[in-house]
Amino acid sequence: MDTADYVWLFIFLGIFALAIIVPCVWCMCYKCRTRGPITPLPADYPRQETMPMMGTLSDQ
Repeated sequence: MDTADYVWLFIFLGIFALAIIVPCVWCMCYKCRTRGPITPLPADYPRQETMPMMGTLSDQ
C-alpha cells in the first residue's frame, strides 16, 4: 500500500513539476523566437514617432 502511495505521489509531483517547468521552457523558447522578430518592437517605436509627427504636421 505504501509503495502505491509513493507511486501516486511521484505521479502528482511529476505532473506538478511539468506544470511549472513546461510553461517556463515555453516562455524561454518564446523569448528566443522573439529575438529574431524583435524588429516588430522597433517597428512600433517608429509608428509611435510617426504619431507625434502627424501631430506636428497638423500643428503646422
